[in-house]
Amino acid sequence: MKIASRSLLLATAAMAASLATGCLSVTGYDAPCPVRTVEDTLKVSVDAVPTQPESASLASDVASAARRNLANRGFRVVEDGDRDISVSLGVEQTERNRAGDFIIYEGRVCARAAIGAPGSAALDETVIEAAGERKLGEAAATRALSKVLVPQVESWVEKTVTVGKTGVRVQTVSVEYRRVDRLDKPALIDGFVSAVKAENGVRDCQLVSETWSPRWWGRGDCIAVFRIVYDPGTFPNGPLNTISVKHPDLELAVQPAAR
Repeated sequence: MKIASRSLLLATAAMAASLATGCLSVTGYDAPCPVRTVEDTLKVSVDAVPTQPESASLASDVASAARRNLANRGFRVVEDGDRDISVSLGVEQTERNRAGDFIIYEGRVCARAAIGAPGSAALDETVIEAAGERKLGEAAATRALSKVLVPQVESWVEKTVTVGKTGVRVQTVSVEYRRVDRLDKPALIDGFVSAVKAENGVRDCQLVSETWSPRWWGRGDCIAVFRIVYDPGTFPNGPLNTISVKHPDLELAVQPAAR
């Protein structure tokens, strides 16, 4: 009877300590056991801007091809909002020669790739030029130009926008805050974001989503999903281990990555 009472007291004390402090663990999307992180893909935007109305059709072809190339290689193509890489394409189409209704068009694409927003420092920039075959009518001549110009733009995108050349990686981290006061949740999330962003080699850290599961007395469990963009040269194994060691106040229970 004394042993049972002692066990009950210890269990009650442990529960009280847990309720008082809360605890964190990093969990993955697809496993019941804790894992460290989930690899994510880079977000890339493609903006093709015609320099004159006549270039609109060609600009559309160029943009579609660039986006398709990126998507096929595992990048996440985004239309707006935050992006990790920006591809800007200024598209110009001019008439080189006309004989009656037979036309030769030439095209010029000022291509630029940057890490982050379009105005950031360039990863690479170049000018791509080509001329199409003589065709009857403006639409046919434009298609002929697109046929030779678009593959060159695709080739530049494929060589320029690669994981190796960009020098950045992305990890999605799901942090589970257990038995915490709902009023403390914003401070916990802000504290994580601030600590990660302060690290040299981290380009960005943002809250992606959060869910709240109420328990009792205003406490509950929160799962906050963060997206971290970082320099793999600074964090060859990802930033989470470094952050957990340098910021013990976050109480991150980092577990080995899933195999």
